[in-house]
Amino acid sequence: MARWTLERGERVISTHSVQLVDGRGRLPATIFLTNHRLVVTAGTKTSGWGWFLAGPIALMFEALRNRHGSRIYYQMKRERFVSVEPGEGRMLVFHDDGEGYAHVSFAITPDLLISEPESLQTWQTRMHAWSSGTAEAATLPTATVIDS
Repeated sequence: MARWTLERGERVISTHSVQLVDGRGRLPATIFLTNHRLVVTAGTKTSGWGWFLAGPIALMFEALRNRHGSRIYYQMKRERFVSVEPGEGRMLVFHDDGEGYAHVSFAITPDLLISEPESLQTWQTRMHAWSSGTAEAATLPTATVIDS
């Protein structure tokens, strides 16, 4: 898989920590929304036992291997994004306008131990703002509690 780097003229608008759901389970991942595309990056899934048995040498090789950035799992151009829909359970499924093998879709679960999960409505609002070219709105909405 390719390593992620910004293309010429590209800038990151916002980043979002998620869990990528694939056929093997869940991977900690990051969604980058740029002024040109959406990029989903994640590291490799490894077993805790593998690290225990391999020891510090394996950790050193993994650090060297990943020094050039995260791997791209999915990407879609801004103008091709279509929707975020509810998936099975608490999953969110992202789709573009491609057909057949050109169609890009992926599922995430926003459940993370370090933060509150973001709702489907939050993601739909964020992605609509991003795809419409409203760069400043792509990081919105942020919930604010107001006592009345």
